[in-house]
Amino acid sequence: MPAQTVALVSPAGAKPHVAYEGEEGGGKFDAVLIKQGEAPIDYKLEGLIAKDEVPVTVDVMFFVQIESDEDVYVRDFCKNIFSTGSQFTVNDLKAYLGFDVRKRMGAFVGQHTVDEMLRSPILTEVEGALREELERTLFGKGLGFRKVGKFEASSRQYDRIKMERARAQEKIERHEEALVDQDRRGEKIK
Repeated sequence: MPAQTVALVSPAGAKPHVAYEGEEGGGKFDAVLIKQGEAPIDYKLEGLIAKDEVPVTVDVMFFVQIESDEDVYVRDFCKNIFSTGSQFTVNDLKAYLGFDVRKRMGAFVGQHTVDEMLRSPILTEVEGALREELERTLFGKGLGFRKVGKFEASSRQYDRIKMERARAQEKIERHEEALVDQDRRGEKIK
């Protein structure tokens, strides 16, 4: 077996078994080769609605890994994920997880204001939310959620709202200054 690879090997006329890095085999067999290591999965999710009813775009990236430390996990992966086709790529995994990621990130964004997502370090909260959702999805599939690597929220509408609020605040401050000046002039006349 090549470095950083595990395989479900099906020898002709024998029971399938899991082979690990460095193992050698002979004869005729079919095998599903699985690269070990964390796979980065990234999404750009547009149109999520924040608690303050502002549309938000979220860039999120996290890592999953095939649980190859025990035979049962490799078998689960081959049976439940890699059951059709000749290959299963990171893009296939991304498509497989897409609905659950969008659902969980939509709920997460809906519980926070845009300001909270932009100002506070909420990576730990995002990781907890995704872990909770994806561990259910990945259970029995031979895959494990590892960690969140990136979470960035942005909103063009929020940027526009902030500018409008800043202009309104400046206008209020100018108006208040004018009123104070008027009061001072009124006091001098008395």
